Amino acid sequence: MLDDDGKPRPAGGTKSSVNEVSGIDYERYLIPWSKGNSPSYDKSMMRRSVFLLNKLVDRLRLMLRAQDDEGKSLSSRSAGITFLDIEENMGKAIKKGRYTGQVSEKWIEIEWILQSLLFANHVQLFSTLDERSVEEESRLKEYLKTKTRGDDEMSEGICQFLSTVKNKGGHVRLNREFGWEAFVRDYLGAPYGVSGVIAGSLKEDIPKDLTPTMPIPLHLCLAETVAKTVSRGDGVWGKSQLKVRKAIANAAKPNSSGVVDRISLDDFYKVFAEQGVLHMAETVLQSSKSNNASATYDLEEVIGSSPKNWDVIIDPFLIRWRELQREREVSRGLNDDEEGDSQ
Repeated sequence: MLDDDGKPRPAGGTKSSVNEVSGIDYERYLIPWSKGNSPSYDKSMMRRSVFLLNKLVDRLRLMLRAQDDEGKSLSSRSAGITFLDIEENMGKAIKKGRYTGQVSEKWIEIEWILQSLLFANHVQLFSTLDERSVEEESRLKEYLKTKTRGDDEMSEGICQFLSTVKNKGGHVRLNREFGWEAFVRDYLGAPYGVSGVIAGSLKEDIPKDLTPTMPIPLHLCLAETVAKTVSRGDGVWGKSQLKVRKAIANAAKPNSSGVVDRISLDDFYKVFAEQGVLHMAETVLQSSKSNNASATYDLEEVIGSSPKNWDVIIDPFLIRWRELQREREVSRGLNDDEEGDSQ
């Protein structure tokens, strides 16, 4: 979501340009990425990452809307998540009763998610309503370099920081300069080309029936990816769905025009069976259109087949996701059987 010089792009997509910097080309990388990393059908394991990302996006939206509505008083408190926000949703950080003194597992997971977001520059820390704590961010990033997975120590973490600044308006907010402002405006604001309206405007009087520049909730795809990263299990939950998507794209064959875009229905079911999730094949096939972040699959009868055979037409963005993944595997020296990152 940044240009070649690391500068944030403006809202409005590829048709928009500010100071010779064009808007985000979502179809090039981000939509393919969303198709490969869209939320799974079992969302129980990503409840806390969804809570955080939804809240962070909504709080940034509120701040940007107040900014756009000139003359409207702006409370920076709405810019991010506070200690009290987390406590209201997750309960007290320290357990009582039988487990008095122990840190809640919910808070430990929240801490890991926030750490992951901070380390990747998605969020920033603020010690007051509008004062960014750059030194604390640097200290925590250094701390995270040596922190081992499974370390539940929270005395030096982000939640501890939030607890110390909770009475000063301290909070965690999305990094606007890392592309998040453009995304929020493109996802929730006015698209480019509306007469009399600036692209990405979030003013309250903007019509609600406009088609957004970016209709896919990238923050929920990120929530899925982060949830897998911080999973406390022995294996990475959701790995089967990534393997299924990868195998479907790998098995894709060309149509009569030479465009690689399909897999036979028999092979489609075979992919799920090989990963031990055959029961999910029908769900994925029938429900692919209910979530615009997910890859779509369409059935097409094979002309002249007898008995009738069917092909599954694969979302071209899923094919693109796999192509990009192969490029990363080559650059990192991985072979096709090794697991790269989910992106």
